[in-house]
This record gives sequence, structure tokens and C-alpha cells, in this order.
Amino acid sequence: MKTVLKYSAGLTAASIAYFILMNIVGLSGNNTAGWLGYVPYAVFVYLIQNQIKRQQDGSLSFAQGWLYATIVCVVAAVLSSLFMFSYVSLISDEMIVRTIEELTQSYIDSGMTGLILAEKIEAAEKIVTPKFFLIFGSLAGTVIGVLVSAISAFFMRSKPATMDALVLST
Repeated sequence: MKTVLKYSAGLTAASIAYFILMNIVGLSGNNTAGWLGYVPYAVFVYLIQNQIKRQQDGSLSFAQGWLYATIVCVVAAVLSSLFMFSYVSLISDEMIVRTIEELTQSYIDSGMTGLILAEKIEAAEKIVTPKFFLIFGSLAGTVIGVLVSAISAFFMRSKPATMDALVLST
């Protein structure tokens, strides 16, 4: 359990640091930069699965690798989303403004004009709120974490002994 807490804290810190960095460099709300924020999930999933495997003398089942890594990702997704919610609510709403600007530009680029464009922007302004980032961040982090954990656990799992290996070792 200590290992899970350690990696949960590490992933949470990495996610918060990435969020703050994106705000400092002015990329908050940028779609590509937002998705790149899930790279630390892959790194920490690998790290915890590798740590658990080492603690068990090289043995790691798919279920163990998936479960431990998923817990780390869910905890980090919720905690970092709570931080994002607080930051956007209390410190700076720049991320909301940039997200709406990016949505508006994508609507314009797709040829939307006039009343339809105005309605879409109005709808975006109602939806893109601090609560949106809390919910989306928690859900997206959880889904990405579950998927990355499963893929990594598949490759990190201990391979069952084969008959050839058993015959050669005798």
C-alpha cells in the first residue's frame, strides 16, 4: 500500500506541475497540450508495475499490474482534478477563456457563421466551467489510466513457464 501511495503522490505532483507549467507558458486550454498531460500516466504506470514486480522477485500477474497501476491513476486523476478545479475557480480562469477561444476557432474553421456560431459559443460558455474540468479531468484520467494500466500490465506480466523451459532446466 505504501508503494501505491508513493506513486499516487508522484503522479499527482507531476500532473499538477504540468498543469501549472502549461498555465505559465500560455498553453492552458490547448487541446494538444492537454492530451500530452497524460504522458506522466504512462511513466508512472510503468514505474509502479516495475516496482511491484521487483518486490515480488520478478513475478507480476496481469491482475496485480493492472489493479495497482489503476489505483494510482484514479487517485492522481481525482486529486489533480480537484487542484485544477480550485485553481480555475480561485486563481485564474485563463484555461476556461483559452478553451472557449479554441472551440470558437474550430467552429469558425469548420465554416460555422452567424446565429449557429453564436449559439455554439453561448453553449460552450455554459458548459466549460471549473466543474467541467473537475469532472472531465477525473473521468479522462481514470479512463486513460485504466487503459494504459491494462496495456502495460499485459507486457509487464510474468510469462508462465513453458514446457521447453521446464525440460531444459532439468
